[in-house]
Amino acid sequence: ALRIKEVGDGVMPDPSNPQPGDMRMFPPDYPIEARRRGVTGTLIYAVRIDAQGKPKEITLLSPEKPDRWMKMLGQAAQDAITKWTLAVISVAGAPIECVTVVPIEFALGNKPEPDTTDLASYRARYADACPAAPKLLTEVAGTLL
Repeated sequence: ALRIKEVGDGVMPDPSNPQPGDMRMFPPDYPIEARRRGVTGTLIYAVRIDAQGKPKEITLLSPEKPDRWMKMLGQAAQDAITKWTLAVISVAGAPIECVTVVPIEFALGNKPEPDTTDLASYRARYADACPAAPKLLTEVAGTLL
């Protein structure tokens, strides 16, 4: 079973006891066929977050031209992102809509090498980038049953 231990600097809320304003960033389901074939990879998304912390628009930034397998991983990632609730971003005390850049890594086996992707260049594309980007700290990993 997969479980996110942390998101950004805080502890993941207990899903059995949700509180108003809780962040929820659940990892995507690793497609069975991709796991069987050993397909791994990192996808980078721009996610427009509304003033309530819900994903409003999801755009794949990398890879720019995904192959069949990356499209399969991408669909799983997008399905997960649509269910997320992120922290409400406020500027001068007022909640705002903004764009965050999120990498999602699909990995098998041992813990993967840390992702050294520089997200600053992706964030620079958006004038309305969120002040702080969320980070999915638990890699997406799976085992075959």
